[in-house]
Amino acid sequence: ELTKEQLYVFFLSHKFAPTPPLPDLSRFENDLCTWFSKMRAKVVFDSFKCGPNKADKRVTDMERCLIKAESSRTFESCKNPALEAFIKCCRAEVDLHRPTQKYVSPDNIAAPIRSALKEVKGWKDVVIRPFDKGVGFFLLGEEEYIQRIGVHLNDRSVYTGLPAF
Repeated sequence: ELTKEQLYVFFLSHKFAPTPPLPDLSRFENDLCTWFSKMRAKVVFDSFKCGPNKADKRVTDMERCLIKAESSRTFESCKNPALEAFIKCCRAEVDLHRPTQKYVSPDNIAAPIRSALKEVKGWKDVVIRPFDKGVGFFLLGEEEYIQRIGVHLNDRSVYTGLPAF
């Protein structure tokens, strides 16, 4: 049984385009910071040419940082000006794409309708097709839909087979 929100999703028609939700930049920034830390660690570790008995203070500090929880990992500047300039440019580029309240477009559907749209989109065992004239939709179970297609395609009064080569 369809809820009223799901029925409204079908009422909107296939020509309706919901406003995309705003991206969550916090996860992206967390991944980017992790990548920056890995790049800094690689530069620092590659610069050391010492054996296991000659541990440097920077190496032990970095090892302690690696053991910390993943969300709190940050390596300080690695004293490589090229890498630090690249990281600074990446951060500036991310800041350019940060949405501001001034430019946020309003959501064109309510939250319950958006969740109903998400539910309908997640249906895997139901086939949703438009009617022939494009006036509405029909819903069929996947097995029944495949069976009806097979019956239609095997109708010899409509389709004829091609000769084998």
